[in-house]
Amino acid sequence: MEIVKQEMLEAVAHARAALSSSETYPEVDAQVRGELARTVDERIPKGRRNTTLASLAGSMRYAGLEEEAIFAALRVINDKRCEPPLEQGEVRRIAHSIARYEPGPWVTFQRLIDRQSQRPPILSAAPKE
Repeated sequence: MEIVKQEMLEAVAHARAALSSSETYPEVDAQVRGELARTVDERIPKGRRNTTLASLAGSMRYAGLEEEAIFAALRVINDKRCEPPLEQGEVRRIAHSIARYEPGPWVTFQRLIDRQSQRPPILSAAPKE
């Protein structure tokens, strides 16, 4: 039995919300956002499953999700929307492949800021005033 982690549940919710959010993807014009949002609940036929799941995984990675969260979200999408569903190993390969890419620039910047704030203060030999 597999335990569903909170991160996995959040990944699924985030992926669904991100498809229609102009704040998450400001460079995507309204027509494309509308097309993505319209297709959220549509079936994914054989011949489009890999491409569609890879595209969704890319959006999740751009938003900063890690491989396990991407895989969890793709599993749900695969089970609910793909006709017929891909084998779990293929879904895992898609998540692994996409997770190799860097997340979007805002996520990278935020991680850099977080790392900077976690560094210990630099010790100085200068006297305090």
